[in-house]
Amino acid sequence: MKKILTFTFILIFQLFTCKENVNNEISAEDKYYKVNVSALNLRKEPSISSDKIISLKKNRILIRANKFEKYDLIEGVSGKWIYVSTYEKTFGYVFEPYLKKAKLEKPYWESETPNILSLCNKQTNDCFKKQTEYIFNKYKFISKTGNNLNIVGFDGSVGTFEDKREFEDSIEIHTPLEVFFKDERYVLIDFSLYEGGSFILYDRKFNKSIQLLDIPISSPNKEFLLVVSSADAYNTVGVQIVELSELEPKSVFQFKNKWRPCLGSWNSDVEVKVYECFEDYSFKNNNGVLYSERIIQFKNDSWKLLP
Repeated sequence: MKKILTFTFILIFQLFTCKENVNNEISAEDKYYKVNVSALNLRKEPSISSDKIISLKKNRILIRANKFEKYDLIEGVSGKWIYVSTYEKTFGYVFEPYLKKAKLEKPYWESETPNILSLCNKQTNDCFKKQTEYIFNKYKFISKTGNNLNIVGFDGSVGTFEDKREFEDSIEIHTPLEVFFKDERYVLIDFSLYEGGSFILYDRKFNKSIQLLDIPISSPNKEFLLVVSSADAYNTVGVQIVELSELEPKSVFQFKNKWRPCLGSWNSDVEVKVYECFEDYSFKNNNGVLYSERIIQFKNDSWKLLP
């Protein structure tokens, strides 16, 4: 009888502490945390001796997955382990005293972005229209003939982008926005669809094009382009880094649909800062956003997103 009672107690305890139990209702005000130390380990189990999954940088946002709690004393600090997730759905345990509650904040960045490859730092239809008129007037190698946007390459060949229309609706429209870098080699084209759209980088040296998620931001040394798209329901959300060299331009980093980036900038020629943004309309006071800083670095001949 004693063995049966002991087994029953253990089973009930496991059911209440099981880390797969992630359906508990947690209010928005109690759900989000920020790492409050320079680095914090996300662990497989609620123990300082458990294996590390990843190391989290300061101010990284974490989402509480359930109401699991386990009290502990670590280096004189009393607190509890909780079960959390990153936005990329990496789950694990962290020690709560090393966190702080994340609150909605008004974004402190400006609407104007430095080094953006557009004459329109403030993205308005009126500015785009004036910018396009300026491009056609200044650069004779760009012209519009009927429904075709024509761009003359370095070798005299013509790259053609055909607009498509159906009745009165514009299905695909190509509009030049900027010419930049290295003997006016690159042309940025706005590629508008009936719903949504993207941008095209055209290389006049090789007469090749590459699709971009949004308007790019140049690195200080002008050897890379950063593209950050928070977009909407019709456009892809993600981050791109494109390398510009004597060869054809190529995408060297791409990160799509994992989380919503809301702004990016260059810290240096080899480091990019991107803000990871969260939207949760269940907050009682919905005046602001949750955001944390993420870093992309060039290391060992490749670009990597840091944990």
